[in-house]
Amino acid sequence: MYTPDCVPHIPCPIEAEAVCTFNGRVQTELLTAVMSGDFDIGANEMVSVDVLQRWTTSTRKAKARAVSLFLAHLRIVGTLSTFFPEAGDPPAFSLAHSRLQERALCSFALLRILAGQTIKGTLGYVSHVRTWYRTIYLAPFGDVGTQGSPSLTTQYATSLRTHFPVKDTETEARLPVTWSMVALFITEQLPSYRENWGICAAVAFAGLYRLGELCSTEHRPFDSAIDLCESDLQFLPSFWDADRVVINLGPSKADRFGDRARANQRLLPVDASNPTSPGLLLKKMIVLRYNLRPSQDPILRTVPLFQDQNGGHMKSRYVIAKMKRSLIAARFQPTDVLRITGHSLRIGGATRLFQLQASPEVLKRLGGWSSQAYRTYIRIQQDDLMQFSRRICT
Repeated sequence: MYTPDCVPHIPCPIEAEAVCTFNGRVQTELLTAVMSGDFDIGANEMVSVDVLQRWTTSTRKAKARAVSLFLAHLRIVGTLSTFFPEAGDPPAFSLAHSRLQERALCSFALLRILAGQTIKGTLGYVSHVRTWYRTIYLAPFGDVGTQGSPSLTTQYATSLRTHFPVKDTETEARLPVTWSMVALFITEQLPSYRENWGICAAVAFAGLYRLGELCSTEHRPFDSAIDLCESDLQFLPSFWDADRVVINLGPSKADRFGDRARANQRLLPVDASNPTSPGLLLKKMIVLRYNLRPSQDPILRTVPLFQDQNGGHMKSRYVIAKMKRSLIAARFQPTDVLRITGHSLRIGGATRLFQLQASPEVLKRLGGWSSQAYRTYIRIQQDDLMQFSRRICT
């Protein structure tokens, strides 16, 4: 991280005491730090480290990989010093320099695609580079575009689909899961409540959850502070009389500290007349897990909500593998099964809501989107288009 030079300075004691006072009380430890003369130096060091904590470990690793490759690219084409001089800050912003930066990104994108990376993956690396530069130098790198007005790099990389139609299969990726598929998963998993992959898939579909929000995506021990636990369930109005269940989702990829999740709790129905009701499945899972007798309230613990056969934290890759195996056994096309990913459940739920004519506000609220990103999750089918075509003619 880039930190500006800070000069030690001993402040006036009266002024130092004033800024270290809150509600009439002086924070003595803070006053000591301020009077040391190194407070500004320490503050910049903390910013340099703590600003990265808003990203998950996997995101930080992805950005580091992208930046490392980008700097290596600038070295091999001989332009590293153009953008990052050995002494001093990068050149001051100008329109001409911004154009040079954008063309450097285009060159980087071409190299990555020629090396075998997909167009979508390459544009993800470009985004990482832009974020890294803005975080460190507080300035944009190149001409950052928008969805309606994409940057030159985005336009160029997208245009390469003409030349790389085989390698770039992004348009065919992530087949939406349908509710009939989810019902199949539930049916296959239900003989045993010991492992919960089918219920996990049903909850992800109905609640538009990312699979990584419900189960583990990394090789690390279960952490009740950030992973979904039994105690994060709240059956209302009570466990045995519940008609809905609240899942108190904690921090996630798009909600680093869980603030939006707490402000926008998602509800799932507990419908006794529907055996595939996600909330009812969760209730039965808890009943059988603890062998509860009627009217005996469960004690929901800080253990993984979704568990494997050994009672360990369910892995997302295991859920995906079980879904694919189930679809193959049901004679789905292998080419379609290959396009099933963890996000297929979230995409399928959003697509189904669109088919039910849910408003954008409902889609954004249920899926936890704060922007228009929900649009990229909707897969408009031919039957949907036919439905609107019929309305035109009546």
